[in-house]
Amino acid sequence: LQHIHSLFQCAPEAPPGDFTLSASQIAAMQDEGIVENAARIGSDVLGPGLQALAEKHDAVGQARGVGVFWALELVKDAARTPHVERAAAVAAACKKNGLLVIAAANRLHVVPPCNVSDDDVRAALTILDEALSAS
Repeated sequence: LQHIHSLFQCAPEAPPGDFTLSASQIAAMQDEGIVENAARIGSDVLGPGLQALAEKHDAVGQARGVGVFWALELVKDAARTPHVERAAAVAAACKKNGLLVIAAANRLHVVPPCNVSDDDVRAALTILDEALSAS
């Protein structure tokens, strides 16, 4: 938290009230274990789940990320030719089933909130698996 304080002191244009609100938000995140949850979700649930999807679906060239910020790279072939159209189709199928993933070129960004539950991540992985199978 001390490092955050020094960052805000370097921004003289920020009104003091903005800093106080931000400091209290950071304190709440620490108290509620939000950062720890994000790290655990990434290492124990989301990361392994996305890696399993990469092994299951040939169209997934790579799954990479940390915490709750992950991406799947969609490819056309073993040479890892980017598959932009399929990424858009999978993102649309996910959205239709209640899951928002962001398609950027041939990548699907899977970024749940830091306070996401294990069950919500598992439900999202099921939707993503179905969308990859259907497209």
